[in-house]
Amino acid sequence: MGALGQKINAGFSENAFNYMLFLRLVPAFPFFLVNLAPAFTSIKVSTYVLATAIGIIPGTFVFANLGERLGTIDSLSGLVSKETLAAFALLGLLALVPIAIRKFKSAKTPAA
Repeated sequence: MGALGQKINAGFSENAFNYMLFLRLVPAFPFFLVNLAPAFTSIKVSTYVLATAIGIIPGTFVFANLGERLGTIDSLSGLVSKETLAAFALLGLLALVPIAIRKFKSAKTPAA
């Protein structure tokens, strides 16, 4: 395994749940790659399954809502509505929740 592979595996080992949750919540990463990448790391199956379940559920609701809204669009200006952009913004914010929790916990933990 090369240096890049070792860095990726180290990141997954330390923050496997957060990495998987982020990858599942952000629609920029193709699902087949998100499914394949953990196979080359030391992530536990239970962590993979839990992060995948939690990460896919919000996206499913957002994309189902988006699909429903796209079906009702009758003009080009309706393509980018406040509701659609808000749904994507909330999805992005949800992806940052694990990072915020980790920062909050580290701020509460006194330096040893």
